[in-house]
Amino acid sequence: MAARAGGSIKSGLILILLLLFQSASLEALEPIIAPALKVSEKVFRFGEVTEGQKVVATFILQNRGNANLYIQSIVSGCGCTTPVSSPSSIAPGKEKVLTIEFDTSGFWGPQSRIVRLYSNDLVSPVLALKLEGTISSPVAITPDRIDLGELSPQSLEKAEREFSIKLSEEDLVLKNVASYSPYLDLEEVASSSQKERFFRIRFSKQIPVGQFRDRVILSLEGSQREKFNIPIFGMVTEASDP
Repeated sequence: MAARAGGSIKSGLILILLLLFQSASLEALEPIIAPALKVSEKVFRFGEVTEGQKVVATFILQNRGNANLYIQSIVSGCGCTTPVSSPSSIAPGKEKVLTIEFDTSGFWGPQSRIVRLYSNDLVSPVLALKLEGTISSPVAITPDRIDLGELSPQSLEKAEREFSIKLSEEDLVLKNVASYSPYLDLEEVASSSQKERFFRIRFSKQIPVGQFRDRVILSLEGSQREKFNIPIFGMVTEASDP
């Protein structure tokens, strides 16, 4: 019995010593010194803008850590999206503004762009920011591209396609609609007004065999973007036997 009692006391003492050692070790630990990058809103929604406008997006960057935050680089997947002003560092407890500009020239419909921020934040070294919205065109071209499919030289002589151009803004003027291709014959057909016009294209049977690519060029006045292209493409096959 005495031996058992002695063993129990010894085990108890060891347990107490272990607890005391653990407590002392925890007290000896120093707080981690590190930055912590936070953004109030990771998505900037710019609503609907007209094609050609430059969207300016702002993001509030916060350092919620206890060490200086350093912005090492900002990378965009598109040359149309660039940082206008970017902080190189943010002190603990402070915030700064990151400004991104999106040039909408050449884009239509729903759009989103991702910008990645690289920093010395140990937990989240890469932060993705997004710009999203809808871009409307000042001119509606229907259809906006002409696909001829496969055509033989004989069928090319009879082939024709029509398209319409409708201007959505009062100040816009359609200065010219032209093709500089020897294979396209472009003419205007009945139009209801200067804001909505209709055109017809006829094709030359002299188009070489193989893949065919061409375009019609629209020139506008009063638009941030002065020229629009209507792509024309198809495949010309060998002449069939009569």
